[in-house]
Amino acid sequence: MPNTLVPAAAPGLPVDRRRELAACHTPGVAPGLSLELDPESFPDRYGMILEGSCIEPEFHDGQTLVFDKRAPIAPGDFVILIARPEIVPPGCPQAMVKRLVMGPPSGLSIPCEMSPESDVVFAVLAEQLNPPRSVTFRVDHLLALHKCVGALASSAARRRKSKTA
Repeated sequence: MPNTLVPAAAPGLPVDRRRELAACHTPGVAPGLSLELDPESFPDRYGMILEGSCIEPEFHDGQTLVFDKRAPIAPGDFVILIARPEIVPPGCPQAMVKRLVMGPPSGLSIPCEMSPESDVVFAVLAEQLNPPRSVTFRVDHLLALHKCVGALASSAARRRKSKTA
């Protein structure tokens, strides 16, 4: 199952979860709603709730992952790839978390525009873990590529507790 992400902070979120996410949130859209993500409006650190199992066992469905827009990325890092909404097919996620295999060429910033006259297409190579699979993303199709700096510890504990209940 491919993973998707929903904003971690929303008006309907319990107060204790809002406090927990105060330093790392995406502004107010209720989880599960369809939306166009605008990474330019995100704070430098923000959280997203993972939906899906394709990067298990590293991260799990329901965990809140924290991303840092300013952190440098390198192969082996888990990253969020946010696609331009106009290239996302209906019913598919605009944002995905994968492990980076090969990042964009140095000096190329995302988002970027490619010249229509160019025969060169730059790409990012990433992988999912469950089931193992490589995925290629055209750089000009991405709005953002941010590093995952971890999961909120309480979100993992809450998830384990709900599975055993």
